[in-house]
Amino acid sequence: MGWLNFIRHKKREEIEPYDIAEELAETIIDALTAGEMEEDKYQSLREELLKDELIAQHAPEFVRKYTSLMDIFNYVKSEFKEYKRRKKFVEKEFKPFLKFLKKADMEDIKCRIIIDEVYIRKTWKKAQKLISKNPKEALELVYILLEDTARYILDDMELEYPEDEKMKPLLLLESVMDHVQFSKDPVLEQNFKRGFLFLGQVIEQMDVIKEQIEEETEEFKLDVEMVVNIIGTSCLYLYRKYQIIKARRLHVENE
Repeated sequence: MGWLNFIRHKKREEIEPYDIAEELAETIIDALTAGEMEEDKYQSLREELLKDELIAQHAPEFVRKYTSLMDIFNYVKSEFKEYKRRKKFVEKEFKPFLKFLKKADMEDIKCRIIIDEVYIRKTWKKAQKLISKNPKEALELVYILLEDTARYILDDMELEYPEDEKMKPLLLLESVMDHVQFSKDPVLEQNFKRGFLFLGQVIEQMDVIKEQIEEETEEFKLDVEMVVNIIGTSCLYLYRKYQIIKARRLHVENE
């Protein structure tokens, strides 16, 4: 995927500074080449990286200097008129920084990504934006969102499951369905679980189709749009429903 790097949910919600740096580079490149000014995201990623003195010393000079994405945009735009040269400039500046992060022992300065409603909505929205220009990446992003949501629930319940990053979403959904009760009504509960397992099957089939398709037709994009929105809605439901179930369980335990 080149510079596009999707940060997966990990056990204890930990991610490496290397992953954050790649995400930061992607955010800057998107602004310089596609005009996507995600100012809040830039500042958040930059703050996470530069709060550690050792990392800050190795970060690209323009990242240390400019606190806003717009400042970087204006600086690079004045130096390079062509989009391609802007992209190459950022990649060149980040290359030694990423090399340093990859080799360094960063176990004591791991950063955290929080799986919450805001994260789900933002990721879903980003996938929607990708549908028209890169539907396959839109699918990849919501697949990861579904995995993130399922892993979050399983981790929060302190349940054991295979931590293979290539584990299919259907298997993660099955694990969630086995341990979470969505309704007290047995018929509704059964239908909920059938629906989510059917969703997993649709995802697996779409994954097969996307690997076979050479031309991304309007029909394919329409199918992707449906899957993206179903997964986005489902992740939001799973997260919010789990919060209700969790609060109810804690209330009972505290009585």
